[in-house]
Amino acid sequence: MSKRLPKAALSTLDDIYREQAQAPAATTPTAAPAPSALPVVVAAAPATPERDLRRVRCELIVERHATYAALGGGIPLPLLDSIGVSLIIHNMVQALARQHGVTVRQEQLKPIVAALIGGLFSASAGGLATALAERIIPGAWIIGSAASSAAAAACTRYIGDQFIAHFESGGTAIDADIAQWRVQIKAKLAAL
Repeated sequence: MSKRLPKAALSTLDDIYREQAQAPAATTPTAAPAPSALPVVVAAAPATPERDLRRVRCELIVERHATYAALGGGIPLPLLDSIGVSLIIHNMVQALARQHGVTVRQEQLKPIVAALIGGLFSASAGGLATALAERIIPGAWIIGSAASSAAAAACTRYIGDQFIAHFESGGTAIDADIAQWRVQIKAKLAAL
């Protein structure tokens, strides 16, 4: 008596090929608007099953590392949690680069990750503030650890999304616009 297991949420490569073959072809408009009214849009690479599969794998890498960062951000030692989250993000970016076939050296990646993390949040500052509040409010370290954990996971997820988009557009680790990314990620974190 064998029991059938439910299908996994991810599509196989054969399923992606089948969906691509069944998708209707896009029609082109007959009349184009005036050139001055057209927005400047960078054309994305055409979707292929391999690209879709790579995107799914990259999203899984980001989610896995966001979970690790949430655990690392919950460490109650102020400086150790920042170092842990930084290393997790560093490993995530290396894994994303490998998925896209981009060669990244250690000495290139360390300053990029440090610039992104240093400008976004300071988990150690939150830990120090919690340590001071702990003297006044019993159990404040639980709230501080939870907030630090959530911030670390969100930051890791947003940094991963930025690197996925950058690598998919053909970028490398050297030509990343860190200042622009920092502004975008800060806006996403503020929206939480």
